[in-house]
Amino acid sequence: MIGPVKVWKLPPGEFNRVLQNPGMELGKPDRVFQPPSALEKMPPTLLKKVGRERKKASKAGGTKKPKITREKYLQLVEKGLNEDQICERVNMTRNTLLKYLREWKKAEREVAAGR
Repeated sequence: MIGPVKVWKLPPGEFNRVLQNPGMELGKPDRVFQPPSALEKMPPTLLKKVGRERKKASKAGGTKKPKITREKYLQLVEKGLNEDQICERVNMTRNTLLKYLREWKKAEREVAAGR
């Protein structure tokens, strides 16, 4: 919330002097008022969305489905598509695809190690 706004009315010469000397004592303000909140002007339907943060699916027990599975990735590689083409086909960024590849390699190593 914004605090009260203080307004001083100054003649042109005095205004220039204040600009040249910041921090100069201006005396008692001519007007003090509390500006209305922007939230008060918003329709109730939009107010419900304000302040609500988008929830991310947690790693443990998340409900978010992967954009691509290992099997689907291997099928696309067999068709001769490179990583950039695969990303375009499944509508994901290259970084996301690389994240999946790292996870799959890590899982393979754990299986090989007998964990």
